[in-house]
Parts: sequence; C-alpha cells; structure tokens
Amino acid sequence: MGIIISKLDYSQNIGKQDEWHLQDLNLGKLNLLVGRNAVGKTRTLNVISSLTKMMTGKVPKLVDGNFKVSFRGGTAPRKYILKIQEGKVVKEVLTERGETLLRRSGSEGEIWHLREGKKEKHVFYPPDEKLTYQVRRDMKELPYLEEMATWAEKFRFFRYSHIMPHQLSIVAAPSGLTKDIVLTENLSNIPYLLDRIQDATSIKKETLKDLAKVGYKTRELNVVSTLLEGAPAPVSLIQEKEEGVPFYIPQTAFSEGMWRTIAIVIVMNYLMVAGAGTTIAVDDVGGGLDFERSTRLTRILFDKAKKSDIQLIAASNDRFLMNAVNLKYWNVLERQGTIVRSFNYKNSKPIFNRFMRLGLNNFDFFASELYKAETE
Repeated sequence: MGIIISKLDYSQNIGKQDEWHLQDLNLGKLNLLVGRNAVGKTRTLNVISSLTKMMTGKVPKLVDGNFKVSFRGGTAPRKYILKIQEGKVVKEVLTERGETLLRRSGSEGEIWHLREGKKEKHVFYPPDEKLTYQVRRDMKELPYLEEMATWAEKFRFFRYSHIMPHQLSIVAAPSGLTKDIVLTENLSNIPYLLDRIQDATSIKKETLKDLAKVGYKTRELNVVSTLLEGAPAPVSLIQEKEEGVPFYIPQTAFSEGMWRTIAIVIVMNYLMVAGAGTTIAVDDVGGGLDFERSTRLTRILFDKAKKSDIQLIAASNDRFLMNAVNLKYWNVLERQGTIVRSFNYKNSKPIFNRFMRLGLNNFDFFASELYKAETE
C-alpha cells in the first residue's frame, strides 16, 4: 500500500481574532467527514490540499499555519511537523519510527542521507520561503522525501457540487505523466480525460456499469470537439446515449447530478487503473442527487477505494449518505468557538461500538450527538 495520511492536528492565526484549530482528525483508508453546516468539513479538506500544494510548489507563497501530520504505508510510518509564519518556514521536522530524518529552523537545517545502508547527517541551507521537498530531491539518498513528495503530487481534491455541465474548459495538451496529472486535477477536465482513454475499453465498461448501478440508463459515452464563438481553441464535450433514446444527449443538457456522477466515476476508475496509491478527497459527495442515487454512488466510491490502492476522504452532511457508510469510517466534526474537534472510531471506540450494537440508523448517532456522550 502507498502512503496515506493517518492523523492531522492543525492550527493557524494563534492569538488573533480568526484563530482556528483542528484537533485529533484520525484517518484510515476509507473516511467520511460529517458535521453540521459551517463546522469545518470543507476547511479541513482545504488544509490537507494546502499542505500538498506547498509540498509540490503549486502555490506562489507558503500558507501560514501549524501542521502535525502522521502518515502510514510506504516503507515506514512517519510524522511531519511544519510551522509557517508570514510565508516562511519556522520549523520543519520529519521523523520515521521516532528517528529524525529532517530537522530545520528557517533557512538552516539538518538532513539525513542514506548511503550504503547507513544514515549520514548533512547540514543544508534552504531558502526559508520553500519547503525542503522543493529544494532537495534524490531518489537514492533521500527516498523518504521522494515518497512524501510523490504522495503530495498524486493527491486529488474534488469539489463535487461545484462543477456544472455547462462550465466548459480548454486544456492544453502536455505529454506523458504531466498530461495525466493535469487531466485528473479538476473534474471539469473529464471530457479530455475520457478522450484520452477512448481505447481503454475496461475503464469505459466499468464506468457504464457504475452509472447503471447509480440509476442511469447510459449505453454510450463519447467525446466531441466543437469550436464555440469567442473561444481560442476547440472545446471537448461529453455526450451520452441512453437506453430507448435514439440520439446523443450533449453534456450541456445533463442534469447537475448526472454530470457530477459521470465525472467522479470516470476519474475514480482511471485512478484505480493507474494504481501506485492516491489520496482522493471529495467535498459534498452526492450533492445534487436524490437520496437513492446519492447513497448508491457513495457505496460505489467506497467499495472501489476499498478494493484498490486509493485512500478516500469524503465529506457530507446528507443523512441518507451517512447511513450508507460504516461508522468506523466516520470523523464527526464538532466546533466550539474556534476549536474543531473530531470524534472518530480511534479516539471514541467504546462509544461507537456501543451504538453499533443497537442496530439503529447511523444518522441517529449524529443527530442525537451520541458520539460525545462520555466527553462532557
């Protein structure tokens, strides 16, 4: 199994009006973040996404905050501590099974290279506005940094309810791995991904099968290219043919729920085939679908992640969706003022187990706030 994020504690703007804390988020291979509106579900996913963007240099400036992150999988479990103030690194520490691999304060640090089976300490002087992953890469001598950087590069964050069938994109045509990364970064790029995998019959067959399970009678999916007025280049669109309908229906005529379902299923099936471990975060999963289709889609996504090398972190407050996901995969977020605490199977196991023995709906556990029965 590839690297997955297993725990996160985070804080930012300490001592200021907009101070914010996230405490004890415990993650496994399958995860559902639940909580009332404005509790911090999306913000939590944004924190993880922000970390990966800083590790890969996808942001022009480092984002202030204090990260304490645990990882498992890969070659060994690791812990990563990162403190950023005013866009500069104040502290950066990486340990593996308790042994320090990287220790840094500002623009001076120590890093351990692997040479002939032994660890050698080296002093280095990185620019304080960049993380170590951006300035030190060596697959042979720094394999642990390479594993962490690869995890960050493969991380995907999809805002499920934000994409619309009429929102079209024009994607440049890089080659090789870069193209795969670009095409899977945003669900709006899915027409271009589908066009790229037109000959991958297994992915297309699996996608049609998944759509049928959700409740759509789609028989064919293909891509057409059209030049719209005012557009600098042709735009790719998906069109589908349904059972009993003799003509193709264009993407712009899809319902929001259908378009989002097609997009997330295509990218999920593609990433499963691509393999090599990926963490996928999906905000507001199932948004725009009726309760039956939302439930079916959720079960499909969790089942696919369970059978593959994918870590899934989904977020929702939909009651029907909650009932479709095992409580052991839950993180219930509860906010009191500026502090968001997570209740999960790891830190509240007796409470979770006791409720599961009752045989009630999962939503009752959430609605009745039984998850914090022994914490007040």
